[in-house]
Amino acid sequence: IFNGLIKWNIVTCLIAQRLFRKLCPHCKVPFYQAIENGEYDKSAIRRIESVIQSEILERSVFVRGKGCEHCKNTGISGRTACAEVVVTDPELMSFFRRHDKEGAMRYWRVDQRGRNILDEVISKIEMGILDPFMAEEDFDLLTMNSVMNDNRVTPDEIKFNKS
Repeated sequence: IFNGLIKWNIVTCLIAQRLFRKLCPHCKVPFYQAIENGEYDKSAIRRIESVIQSEILERSVFVRGKGCEHCKNTGISGRTACAEVVVTDPELMSFFRRHDKEGAMRYWRVDQRGRNILDEVISKIEMGILDPFMAEEDFDLLTMNSVMNDNRVTPDEIKFNKS
């Protein structure tokens, strides 16, 4: 960012968003019912279970169904946005002036209680709007917040492409 733009009243906020495929509410399948049928990779299941509490997985997490007349047999019912919004203020912009990316991130996450796109994705998974497996296909691993926080990658956090 150029010095002239590093004023909180010039750049008032930063927004990033992605669109995600929404589950059809008529044919979506409960998470544990789908994994009992052996449809998903065990490491992906463990990764999702490490991020979302088991009570929530049992109660309100769903995966894509086979499709129905409501979704034209796709299992998908439109798209929904997941966004992160960074509201600038003098303190945040001072981190940019000092080229302190880590400080800016910490200030946003802790002091401003910022939520990134992945936080929004997980929230919509917990509400039964998004399929956790499709969200990982469309965006990133659900465990990336922990990877970003500890700056380490374990073998379980690596996503292998099966193509």
